[in-house]
Amino acid sequence: MQWEESVVGHYPEKLQGRLFGTINGDVLRGFWSQSFSDRPCSSLRDGRKHWGQFVFLMEEDGLFSGSWSFCEDQPIAEGWNGKRSSIITTKTK
Repeated sequence: MQWEESVVGHYPEKLQGRLFGTINGDVLRGFWSQSFSDRPCSSLRDGRKHWGQFVFLMEEDGLFSGSWSFCEDQPIAEGWNGKRSSIITTKTK
């Protein structure tokens, strides 16, 4: 049986950004939402019109890099990099 971990995160206050995803091995996939963006979506996610998908490759030292998209587009825009600040996870089957 393989376990996945649910991930919830946030980023700078100005954007009031949030991340929701699932990590499997060293790959984190999910969606982001924030208070505004260059492209509002036609549907709501996390109660917001500004959201998209992401895929990150996680490294053991907490660094990550990946791609992202707007709305329901597949993640292709490169350049979302950062560092995990803390870990609180819930395991699900």
